[in-house]
Amino acid sequence: MNKIKMSRKEIFLLLMMLLSSCNGEKLKKEGADVGLIKIDWNSISDAMDYSSLVEDSVIMFPLETTDDCLIGEVTKLICQNNLIYIADNTSKSIFVFDMSGKLQTRVHAVGNGPGEYTNISYFAVHGTDMILFDHYIGKFLFYDASGKFIRDRGTGNIWTEELFCMGNKLYLPNSSKTKEGFYKLFTIDLSSDKIEKFLPVDEPKNNQGFGEVSYAQLGNEALLCFFPYYELYTVKDEEVSLSYKVDFGDRFLSQQFIEGDGTIALRTAIRDNYVTGIERVRQSMKYLFIQFGDSENDYISIYNKETGEMQTTKHLQNARMGNLQLQPNGYFIIQDEQIIQCYSADYWNMLGTIEYLKSSDTHFYTEELRQKFLQLAKTDGSESNPIILIQKLKK
Repeated sequence: MNKIKMSRKEIFLLLMMLLSSCNGEKLKKEGADVGLIKIDWNSISDAMDYSSLVEDSVIMFPLETTDDCLIGEVTKLICQNNLIYIADNTSKSIFVFDMSGKLQTRVHAVGNGPGEYTNISYFAVHGTDMILFDHYIGKFLFYDASGKFIRDRGTGNIWTEELFCMGNKLYLPNSSKTKEGFYKLFTIDLSSDKIEKFLPVDEPKNNQGFGEVSYAQLGNEALLCFFPYYELYTVKDEEVSLSYKVDFGDRFLSQQFIEGDGTIALRTAIRDNYVTGIERVRQSMKYLFIQFGDSENDYISIYNKETGEMQTTKHLQNARMGNLQLQPNGYFIIQDEQIIQCYSADYWNMLGTIEYLKSSDTHFYTEELRQKFLQLAKTDGSESNPIILIQKLKK
């Protein structure tokens, strides 16, 4: 896993060393209400049990597998409208399942004609419609709940590195140069097509651009972070404000390297095992889940918004689900105060898993749940679609 993550970081560090910005158009000025989240490197655990954060139950179901419904890669997971949406760039499809795992809709329109695309760069859900962005053809494509093509729209002079909707606006987080200038966020009004821009930044040195963007929606607001930086911005009511800063202490790659030559920054980060920024963020009403890493380990911090307390660990797991580890990256989301995870069906097909699951020292909410895990461990899941697990967070 670390090798995979390092190669991803190498790409980002080589390509993206943008200057961080403070204030800008429609950016609220930084004030005393900006939260400082300090990482205590002396208190990081190897493993942490998160079962106390969730209710004592779990919803678990496989996604339907048929010849016309085979997911090759979970590129993005969205849970909305009591449906599970999965983008798969291997099959270039968007699959829509109900909450029992039964396939409801599939969008698959690969080509160069009207209503067709060549790649699912990013996608979002607006109401019951699906919006797909193909950066190769420079278009947004809109499909209804049945998968029928509605319309398309050119991207014009802007770019995006993620995509999400709030209200009647499409949000385009961005960390690269556009003809509109250097901005970290654009919005498109889906009624009028009006474009607005936020978070201006200085022109990056060494002509570098492109990076990783993470967002976490919560009702009518969202948190945004831009790798390789340490700030978390809140987008709400057509304004953007700096909400949190994560203090990595002397483990954070210094600004002189981030603003300098990308190759030197990369070598320094790997050699000295520096953290290079927030990689991903998730949020509930009460908690922030912040993912970051260095060249050796992945970390996840859980920050309590109400008390300011925080715990950081290398492995977040549930002791009442057989110590099942929380899925990293895009396979774990929080929606409507629920943790929703997506596991490959062959996740349990490892040597020694059956014996481990049978052990009296391995605990489960119910014996029924243990048997479900055992069944997965005994079944070759390599040709099956993923398994969805849902747990409700405690209030």
